[in-house]
This record gives sequence, C-alpha cells and structure tokens, in this order.
Amino acid sequence: ISGDIKDRLKKKEDCLKLLLFLSTELQASQILQNKKHKNSQLDKNSEVYQEVQAMFDTLGIPKSTTSDIPHMLNQVESKVKDILSKIHMEEVVVVVVVVVE
Repeated sequence: ISGDIKDRLKKKEDCLKLLLFLSTELQASQILQNKKHKNSQLDKNSEVYQEVQAMFDTLGIPKSTTSDIPHMLNQVESKVKDILSKIHMEEVVVVVVVVVE
C-alpha cells in the first residue's frame, strides 16, 4: 500500500491487505517472543517490545503501560478479531504460517 496517506486505505482491498499484513506481523511477533523470551517482562527498549508497540499504534490501541508481551499480543489479537468480525470473511484471503523447528 503506497501513495498519499489520505488515499491509502480508501479501497476495501487495501484495508484487507493491511489487515493481512498486521496479522502476519502478529504471528511473527508471537513466534519470536516464544522463542527468544521465556519470561514475559521485557525492557521497553527491546526490539520485540518496540515492534508490538508499533502494532498498537497502527491499530489505534492506546499505549501500553506494561511490558508484558503476551498480554500486549492478546490485546492486538483481540483488536484484529474485532476488525475481522466487521468484514465479510469471503472477501478475506487467509494466509497460514507454519513454523518447523
């Protein structure tokens, strides 16, 4: 999605592309968080925290006062589910990410 900021999300297709991107970013963050950090509290300067906070900003979720990554990811997941509940599922392209360890 590129172009003038005011025109980027006028089309439903572009909104769905953004939603798909955000959901894959959420999956990637969850995977990284599970692999890298067994304890749930992270320094607010950490890369993982900054990425999750960027998702908050993008989704319009108020800034988190905690660095509890699983809690923050649950908030992102809830917001994405809320957005998905408001659109017709037959119009959404689903991408499944499989991680093999």
